[in-house]
Amino acid sequence: MSNIPLTIVRCSQVSRGGGREGRSKGGRRRRRIFSGQSIWPCSCSHCKPYQSQYHVCRSFLTSSWTKDFANFCDWYAHLLRKSPTGTIHIHVLGNIVTSNPENVEYMFKTRFDNYPKGKPFTVLLGDLLGRGIFNVDGGMWRFQRKMASLELGSVTVRSHALEVVTAEIQSRLIPLMASVTGNDSDAGILDLQDVFRRFSFDNICKFSFGLDPGCLEPSLPISKFADAFDLASKLSAERAMTSSPVFWKIKRFFNVGSEKQLKEAVRIIDDQAKEVIKQRREKGYVAKNDLLSRQRRGRERGEGKIVISIPWSHTCVNMLATSAT
Repeated sequence: MSNIPLTIVRCSQVSRGGGREGRSKGGRRRRRIFSGQSIWPCSCSHCKPYQSQYHVCRSFLTSSWTKDFANFCDWYAHLLRKSPTGTIHIHVLGNIVTSNPENVEYMFKTRFDNYPKGKPFTVLLGDLLGRGIFNVDGGMWRFQRKMASLELGSVTVRSHALEVVTAEIQSRLIPLMASVTGNDSDAGILDLQDVFRRFSFDNICKFSFGLDPGCLEPSLPISKFADAFDLASKLSAERAMTSSPVFWKIKRFFNVGSEKQLKEAVRIIDDQAKEVIKQRREKGYVAKNDLLSRQRRGRERGEGKIVISIPWSHTCVNMLATSAT
C-alpha cells in the first residue's frame, strides 16, 4: 500500500473555486484551481477528442487497473507519481485527485470555504454518517467543529484519552504482542493491520462513549458491531466507484445486492448505538469522562441545545469514523 496521501475534489467544487484555464508548452490544456498549481486532465477522449489515448477512464470503466494494482488507492498513487504536478483529473468520476501538499493546504486552510463536500459526497455517506461532522458543510459543520474543539481541548478529556490509550496498550496490546514473540509456528503470526484496527476501535469506543468492545482480547474475538461498521464504510465508499450514481440508487430502491447489505449493516450500527445510549442513561453520566457522558451532562444543564437536532446514533457513528482515518 502506498504512503502517498490522497485528496479528492469534485469537479463542481473546482468551478466554485474560481479556476482558470491555460495551456502548457506542449499545447495541452490545464486548469489552475489551486494556489499557482495546475492539474493535468485524464487522457479521456471525452475530455480531449483530439487525443487517441484515453487509458485512465478506460482503465476505470473496464476495471483493467486491477491486473496491476491490488486496490484503488494504489492505482491512484501510481497515476499521481506520473503526474508532473502531483494532481490528476479522473473525468469519468468527475473527480480531481491531488497529493501535492500546497494544494492540500490551499483547500483545507487558505480557501477552505471554496471546497465544501457538496451534495454528491453527502448523499454517498448519508445512510451511514447522517448529518454528523464528517458529512455536513457550512454552519452545521462549523458548529459541530466548535463543539468538538471545546471538548477535545479540555485538560480533563485529554487526561481521559491518555488513560484509555495507556490501559489498552498495557493490558492488551503488549500482552498480545508478547504472546507471539519467539513462536515459530503459524500461531505466532499476527496481522498488524488487523491488530491496530482493533486497537483503534477499542480506544475510540471507550473514549467516545464508554463502551469496551474488547476487540483486542487475546482471542481476537469477532465483534458484530466492528464488522458491521467496517462493512458499512466499505460499501458506502464503493458507491463512489460506480460510473453513475443511478446504479446504486436503483439497487437501494429495490433493496438488493450491496445496498441490501449496507442497509443491514447500518441497522446493526444504529441499534448498537441506541443501546449504548440507553444503558448509559440508566446508569447515569456522573463521574464519567467519555464524550457521550460529558455532552449529555451539558445537555441536562441546558447547554448545547442545538445538538438535539442531530440524532445521537449519528453522532456516535461519526465518532467511530475517526478510527478509520
